[in-house]
Amino acid sequence: MGTKIEENPSGNHCWNWVPPEETPTYMYGFFWDILKGTAGPARLAPNLHIFKMSQIEPDACIWRYTNLDFGWEVEFGLQAHQCWLLLRDANNPDFFYFVHTIAVSPPSEYEVFTNFFQQEAGSFGYQGFGTIFWLDSIRDLAAEFGLDLTGDTLLEMRATDAQKMIIKFCNLRLNTNVKIQLQ
Repeated sequence: MGTKIEENPSGNHCWNWVPPEETPTYMYGFFWDILKGTAGPARLAPNLHIFKMSQIEPDACIWRYTNLDFGWEVEFGLQAHQCWLLLRDANNPDFFYFVHTIAVSPPSEYEVFTNFFQQEAGSFGYQGFGTIFWLDSIRDLAAEFGLDLTGDTLLEMRATDAQKMIIKFCNLRLNTNVKIQLQ
């Protein structure tokens, strides 16, 4: 498995993005170490899955992924002086598994978000971390390593702890498997 590493064209201008004309069309979200809470029909969170979010209409400062069959919704948004990342049940939008707001807008690529929910009792998901990225640094790293992104090269990710991400470029056809640790 893996995520195709595509060009991320500029989208509609989000006036909270710097500069607005470079607002990405897609934002990617990734979560790890979210634990299952005890509230109602809680289920295991989709840890270590890369979500591709798209800008929504009419708000160019919100990106969202929704899949009712998979059952998850991920949202990232920017306001004047803050941004948020959330993960919730797509079929039960009041069932939040991850929520965090930070007082930075826009954040750095790979900014680490820490789950607001820290207690098992009464939560659907608790603890854990999330990050967002828009593929700029991924494409730059691939170019530095001389990797061909026009073919079947895919991106996989995992985390070693709250501060270190491991990205992996893999291509079965070219017999490539390159892992890089980000700090």
